[in-house]
Amino acid sequence: QFTKKHYETLSDWYLKAPFYEDVSKFVLPLYQRQYGTLIEIVCETMLVAFDIFGIQAKIVRASDLKATGAKSSLVFNICKEVHADAYLSGEGAKEYFADGDYEAFKKAGIEMMFQKFNHPVYPQFNAGEFIAGLGCLDILFNCGIQKSNQIFLENIERSNV
Repeated sequence: QFTKKHYETLSDWYLKAPFYEDVSKFVLPLYQRQYGTLIEIVCETMLVAFDIFGIQAKIVRASDLKATGAKSSLVFNICKEVHADAYLSGEGAKEYFADGDYEAFKKAGIEMMFQKFNHPVYPQFNAGEFIAGLGCLDILFNCGIQKSNQIFLENIERSNV
């Protein structure tokens, strides 16, 4: 069983983390459910992270929509179908867009924003040298919810097009 093994691994690794008790009460319920697919647990985990970080967003799967296209036209059609007024993505997504695409989004009333995430360095109780890219659970277990929120917000840069 994937969820049981994954939870045991998390517990083994983070049991002595400074904020294990505070964070595990949010995480444990995720592992007490049965999931039919990996995407189900991914979506549930995202919702828990959204809640912890105060992010108000609804998860919509592209596969549940009628939008078609490729690259920027697919993104544009998805935004239109869900009545988006803003599109936020990582800087890497800029490659999908040609100059004319920005104008189409603007005409449709969709603000385009690209995020540059600056990976924070924070104390990790079980690492000699900082290990980047471990995800939000690592910072939460090591720094707690309040400090993790602060670090998260301090390390986002946004640029509008």
